[in-house]
Amino acid sequence: MKKIMIIGGGISGLSVGIFLQKKGCATVIYEKNDRPGGVCICPSEKGFHFDLSCRLLNGIKSGRRYGLMCETGAVFPGLATESSLFEIYQNEGEIFRVEWNLRAFRKLLDQLCASEDERRIGQFFETVGKFYRLSQDESAQPFRLLSLKGKWEFLRKHGAYAVIPRRIVSQSFEQWINGWQSGSIRRLWRALYPDNYALSTFFAYAAARLYGNSGRPVGGSKALVHRLTETYLGLGGRLETGSPVDEILLSDGRVAGVRIGNRTETGTTVVAACDIGMTLGKLLQGRVKISKAVTLLRHGDLFYPLLTVCYGLNRRFGIPDTLLLEDEKGVDASPDLTNNRIEIHSLEAVSGTAPPGKSALIVNLRCDWYFWKNLREKSGEAYRQYKLMVVDELNACMERRFPGFTDSVELTKVLTPLSYERFSVLNKGSWRGFAPTVFSMKNRIPHFGSSCKGLYFCGQSIAVGGGIDAVTEDAFQTAEWIAARERF
Repeated sequence: MKKIMIIGGGISGLSVGIFLQKKGCATVIYEKNDRPGGVCICPSEKGFHFDLSCRLLNGIKSGRRYGLMCETGAVFPGLATESSLFEIYQNEGEIFRVEWNLRAFRKLLDQLCASEDERRIGQFFETVGKFYRLSQDESAQPFRLLSLKGKWEFLRKHGAYAVIPRRIVSQSFEQWINGWQSGSIRRLWRALYPDNYALSTFFAYAAARLYGNSGRPVGGSKALVHRLTETYLGLGGRLETGSPVDEILLSDGRVAGVRIGNRTETGTTVVAACDIGMTLGKLLQGRVKISKAVTLLRHGDLFYPLLTVCYGLNRRFGIPDTLLLEDEKGVDASPDLTNNRIEIHSLEAVSGTAPPGKSALIVNLRCDWYFWKNLREKSGEAYRQYKLMVVDELNACMERRFPGFTDSVELTKVLTPLSYERFSVLNKGSWRGFAPTVFSMKNRIPHFGSSCKGLYFCGQSIAVGGGIDAVTEDAFQTAEWIAARERF
């Protein structure tokens, strides 16, 4: 039996391996680290556990993506989930307490709106409902893989709910925000979501949250990766850790295998479940051209690289799951990039993340990947000292908002973009890939290279916007393309 070689043992690599194994295909995953999981990392020390990549999972209870994640074993019916009752956002001096349910959110908008906005509020909830209903139907995606008859049946079944207005698909969140008359509502929207992102992705996000289809699975990303790995191995898949792929071998316009150090593995099908830039550059040495990939790599917006500070605290401060805090002095996570809006994620309400009576806190700061990369190459000591300086500034910021915070700190861990890169190859330090702007959505990279037979892609680079639920669906689509195009 021919084997399919998968490069990368993160969520996407494990998921596509599971879907392919279930189709009767033999697969082998090559993972460069000593364990699978990619950027789904969870640093632990002194009883504190910091889940950096599984704070919120959409499609956790129902719908198309939930069904796919159940199929991989990432989640399962009855899995206990946790989510905050409310979150606090601050923007331009105005503070918003947001409860993520339809009734409370409608009440908040009604309180903030101008009379001219009442019609738009109704339209907002109507569109959110449309996105939610679409997310629940397993036949909705991948729409382009349906037969002509299947597409007709889907449109006939769903009618108006099947079609998202073009103005939403092609519009940025910022353009939509500007149509609201109330300054408070505009500030609320900008606090909730980046204004340069695509409007369609905001509605999908809002639908999952407002309809109670998001949350944090108990056990977090560490347990989730373990379940994926067990499912994959249980289906007969092969996993080779400590095996970084150095090159994808080609012959006469088709994949011929991979090279791992001095070892060559032959095969005619490869799935690159890793960064697209590394795949086209290092692994393929520029021999395969994909126009949309080139366009995105040159002009697409990436998620900001992050400097993450993890705190273990000897007390609790009653901080909600998400707190977007404004601070006049801010924190310089790298020179010339001051964070005046501090993104804080509290794990107080999450079981097992801290010893009794204590709490774990994660703070994300935007930073410049080039600065940290150059600093680390020049001087390890300067690299360490700048991290300490950032922590001092952040401690002062937290102390201004939460008196007694500094004295409560029991543990501090700092992760720069280079820390994330130890676990996964990342494009310019962005551990979530391409941000979901209108430009990136229009220029999505295809799942296969038409100029090279047997070459397929999946993962964060392909699933614009990222997220565990999104890359699971992307892995499913990749497996469907392989099944449709390859003979095994």
